[in-house]
Amino acid sequence: MCQKIIMSGPPDFPPVVWSDYLEIHGAAKELLAKAFKQHGIEVVTDHLGGYNRVLNHFKKGLIHIIPAMTRDSELADHTTFIEPAIYQQTYAVIVRRNKKQLPKTWDDLIALRGVAPRGLTLGDNFNQFAKNNLQIMRTTRPRQGLKMLEVGRVDYAIYPDIQGDLFVSLLDLEGKFEKTPVDIATFNLHAGISNALDCDLPLENITHTIRELIKSGEAATIFNDSLYKWMGYSLDHKNTAYSPIE
Repeated sequence: MCQKIIMSGPPDFPPVVWSDYLEIHGAAKELLAKAFKQHGIEVVTDHLGGYNRVLNHFKKGLIHIIPAMTRDSELADHTTFIEPAIYQQTYAVIVRRNKKQLPKTWDDLIALRGVAPRGLTLGDNFNQFAKNNLQIMRTTRPRQGLKMLEVGRVDYAIYPDIQGDLFVSLLDLEGKFEKTPVDIATFNLHAGISNALDCDLPLENITHTIRELIKSGEAATIFNDSLYKWMGYSLDHKNTAYSPIE
């Protein structure tokens, strides 16, 4: 039976999971650490950098658990997904306020220029539509897209719904942007266990614990607290080169 497992994840998906460049934080990490602790298993984290590197380590069993991931068919052979889903991810299409006509469907985006963070998973259906119809630039750093939108280099930006709200607030851009009714996709995020893990986990018991944390409302409290922790950290580093929103 496992006594300790190593967790890592995407460094820029606050408040679900994020990194301070030393270790992994976020609501998903805290929820899982709490659930595993109840079964005598310690969770330690390792910041590896970009998500592709995390996935490579995960496939090899060097990382044992990713706290929030979609059910990606390409990872099915490497992953045991924990039920239930710990978070539902939706996307917001953001435009400058007072735009004469808000986009409402994917087709309304065809004549416009868009931007999204690099590595953001938008779903197979939307990706195929975008490949044939849309102009979407990808940025390395999360806040770049909103700055490009602010100065008019693009017409819209795509972000996870709550993440977009966080960046708008941190960049002091309230009142300049608004969300559109465009529905990109919705995903359930699950914790994923590496199939290369060389010890056993009481997954049935852990699943029961996670369900109880969600049912009791404790999971929602953890998520809300994590949001403010990330906001506080980011505000402390807002004007430094170390900032995760640079």
